[in-house]
Amino acid sequence: MKLNGIKDIFYDDDLDIVALVSTDEKSVKKFLVFKGEDDQFYGCNIEDVEEVLAYKELQRVKSKGKKIIESTADIRGNLVFIIKFDSWFKDLFLDDEGYEFVIIVKKDNKRVGVAIKDVIDIYSILPEKLVDNSKNNSKTNYVTKIEISNIEKICEIVDFKNLILDIFGTN
Repeated sequence: MKLNGIKDIFYDDDLDIVALVSTDEKSVKKFLVFKGEDDQFYGCNIEDVEEVLAYKELQRVKSKGKKIIESTADIRGNLVFIIKFDSWFKDLFLDDEGYEFVIIVKKDNKRVGVAIKDVIDIYSILPEKLVDNSKNNSKTNYVTKIEISNIEKICEIVDFKNLILDIFGTN
């Protein structure tokens, strides 16, 4: 994953090394944790993340009105739809000021940029720490607890496959 020097988010100081060593490596899941405009914490599977870019540096053409596709951006010669996370997840159509980063998500050869407030870190989470949340909210897979600055926070793990389906449909 490329971060283009925006933020070094690759540190795992808080990991339980004994748990990781004694656990099958394939069972530990890695999530990119970020903030929405509502200051809540969200995560997405790191395997779906292609790169993270600075939102304000993107060359974009804005969409008219309040639509899920906020704009279209030129990313290395490819036109990519940009969606504000809060518009998709909570139907909140907010101004650009609160958005700092765009997570480029790739699923099944389709790419979408997701505008977010802030990137927090990459977390390795054991499967038993993930609670199925898909029945409560179809846009999420799990809910879990994470530690940020020695304070336990709740984090919803978002299923960006559903975002891709919302944009491109089932084909």
